Amino acid sequence: MSQMSTFLTHSIRALVITCLCAWSTGLSAQIAVGEPPPDEIGTAEGEPVLLSNQTGIVQVVTFWASWCPPCRKELPVLAQIQKQVGTDQLQIFAINFKVDRRTFRKLSRKLEGLSDMVFLHDRKGIVGDAVGLEGLPFMIILDREGNVAHIHTGYADSVVDTLVDELNTLLASQ
Repeated sequence: MSQMSTFLTHSIRALVITCLCAWSTGLSAQIAVGEPPPDEIGTAEGEPVLLSNQTGIVQVVTFWASWCPPCRKELPVLAQIQKQVGTDQLQIFAINFKVDRRTFRKLSRKLEGLSDMVFLHDRKGIVGDAVGLEGLPFMIILDREGNVAHIHTGYADSVVDTLVDELNTLLASQ
């Protein structure tokens, strides 16, 4: 195989992976800015994780998958934000989307040491479907009352400043 065809093969593979990460599930958004999202987003240690239990603080719910390069870039950024802000004002929930349980457990063990983010698993996509997941990564930012303040699909380094501004505005509100 020539260098050019090898390059094209790798380029096409990278393009397909990038497109899959931003791929739309075909569902229309079932959540809207100003409204509360579905309350139950998973279980931790056998107990349901309810967003309503976290009202009074800003919450971020992000859906990710191990095969999604933008997701893998977003998680360390969110981990750093969680670490800087702390859990008394902000809680980030990272929901692994449609990955088998074994892979999720392996990944979450590696990632849990990064910060106080809560890692959850949505193996069948039930929570993702309930929020109208549009692609990966998919982020929902909730205000202190538990209503959707911002929705983001996809990730690029260029949106970090916008994300920080949105979070700072919500964190400053009482």
